[in-house]
Amino acid sequence: MIKENMVVAQTRDNDPKIKNPGKICIPGGVAEWHDFNNLNVAALRELWEETRYLLPLSVVLFGLPLLHTDEIEVNGSSVKRCIFWAEHDGKQQIQCKEGAGMGFLSRTQITKESVAPNFGIIFDKAFDIAESLGSR
Repeated sequence: MIKENMVVAQTRDNDPKIKNPGKICIPGGVAEWHDFNNLNVAALRELWEETRYLLPLSVVLFGLPLLHTDEIEVNGSSVKRCIFWAEHDGKQQIQCKEGAGMGFLSRTQITKESVAPNFGIIFDKAFDIAESLGSR
């Protein structure tokens, strides 16, 4: 989610039993059986579950733009990761429904040390888009 040169970021719970505790990442999750093998449906569901943000019907119908795709290791297996983006409507509140915190951050508020591994490049790409939209 992008707004005014900022990107929504989630601070993970500071629980040593989870991966990357206390680090900043992009809200998200995994595709589940009820997502009908559709990554856009999974992304929309995860966005709602974690932020209570509803995207406009046009985005639901035509899909989210892809920001980044790669493969990461999860529990010893290689998993394809797809990151989508959308522009915030400037009206709805972002709520923190998972993690220790959630909100819009600027590029200068995010340090290399604060970001979860494998998320630095994603934040860089998201900030590039946010800054280009901010200059329109």
